Amino acid sequence: MTPEPDDRGDRTVDGDVYLSDMKRVLAISAVVACGVVFAGCGASTKISRVGGVIEIGSGVKSSSLVKSVDGVQAGTSAAVLRSRLGAPVARYPAPLSCWVYRAHQRGTDVRELDFCMDAKHRVTAISLGAIHG
Repeated sequence: MTPEPDDRGDRTVDGDVYLSDMKRVLAISAVVACGVVFAGCGASTKISRVGGVIEIGSGVKSSSLVKSVDGVQAGTSAAVLRSRLGAPVARYPAPLSCWVYRAHQRGTDVRELDFCMDAKHRVTAISLGAIHG
């Protein structure tokens, strides 16, 4: 029994060449999918505390820092913020109480991370900037 040609005319549906192509496509797809997953995960782990300074990995984008830093994001309590990042170097009072942390990211102007909180002591905003005064 001879296999029938597929739409391309030069390969067979159940032939070795077609199956090899399918395996190659699946293998490439799996590698790309793993790369995307691990690239996203790696960015969040490139934060560390060194001598009172939050060191930010070079691959971490500022757009992600204003959303989450070491698991601290909008809605996080002040107690959790302090347990994750330690004591702030400065605090600014109302209307939004902001805690200031020294930060550094090689090749950028990032010098601080500010975590502002509402009256319920929950983070409402994270911003990047230079050390005040």
